[in-house]
Amino acid sequence: MNALRPYQVEALERSREALAAGTNRQLMVLATALGKTVIFANLRRSHGFTKKIMILVHRDELCTQAVDKLQRWNPHLQIGVEMAARRCSDLDDFIVASVPTLGRKAPNASPNSIPPTSAPSFQMKRITPALTPGAMSSTTSASCSLTPQHPCLSA
Repeated sequence: MNALRPYQVEALERSREALAAGTNRQLMVLATALGKTVIFANLRRSHGFTKKIMILVHRDELCTQAVDKLQRWNPHLQIGVEMAARRCSDLDDFIVASVPTLGRKAPNASPNSIPPTSAPSFQMKRITPALTPGAMSSTTSASCSLTPQHPCLSA
């Protein structure tokens, strides 16, 4: 059985308290190898989320790590991947998505259109929080926010 470390439990408690106080956009900062991935793998249970949770990554290694941790901590849930040619399913509880894949448009597409062939296979209104492990760079923070319409940790 997996067990959270005391500081991971505290991070989840503080996040839950902040959410209850109305703070939708949150930032967790932990040093390398202290379990940020494990923390977001436990958000659904800890915060009582029922919608899909999206985790944004920018490298295949981070995708593999996120999927592994999510499955280890949530063996009963469906984990999907939206990266390159891989597409998630409507049945997925967590979606690990590639920023380049979500941002890809056809070469001749207008700036405001997403062609059907490259459109994401999910509906944003069905996503609860969106997380970016490692803050999309070599930093060691787990930050979150996708758009003003889809704030991180909005229940």
